[in-house]
Amino acid sequence: VSHDAPQRTNMRMAEICKSYGFWPGYVSLCLELDRRIEAFTNIVHLDDMNLLDGEHGSISETVEEWKFLLHLAQSRSTDFHCHGTQNGNTIGNGSTNWSNCITVENVALLLAKIIGPDRALPVLQECDLTAELSERFTRICKILRIAEKRQSWYLLFSIIYGLPFMLSIQIREKSLKAGA
Repeated sequence: VSHDAPQRTNMRMAEICKSYGFWPGYVSLCLELDRRIEAFTNIVHLDDMNLLDGEHGSISETVEEWKFLLHLAQSRSTDFHCHGTQNGNTIGNGSTNWSNCITVENVALLLAKIIGPDRALPVLQECDLTAELSERFTRICKILRIAEKRQSWYLLFSIIYGLPFMLSIQIREKSLKAGA
């Protein structure tokens, strides 16, 4: 069996997914085939933040990929307005749900969520995109910082007290089960 057979099969499957509009499969196969730029370009063209998730492995892996994605979002926002209704992304009152649209702010928020707001800001500054970010971005980054601090305290607590604490919980659970 040729080593190229699985590669060719995946390429054919990617084309089939694309022709039928099965975008999660298409994006996933592009990433598997190491066609990341193609995957990100199509995600931005499709204007769907849902395709940028860890489930499909479509999160940018390098700072350069994040910069590329941010620039694609920026060029899209100057060319088009978000039309969330094309994919059925409307709220009951008829207003558009912008959270699913590919915008600079939504991509920047995803970046801040993945690498942390303090590491995301220099990337955004380097791309000269901070002027495009709203007060909402600033507020969410504050919340992310608080969450990071709580996680680090929880991690420290679990490292220091984790084993004895976990053992005491297991002992209590066993005694409760035995008493029931």
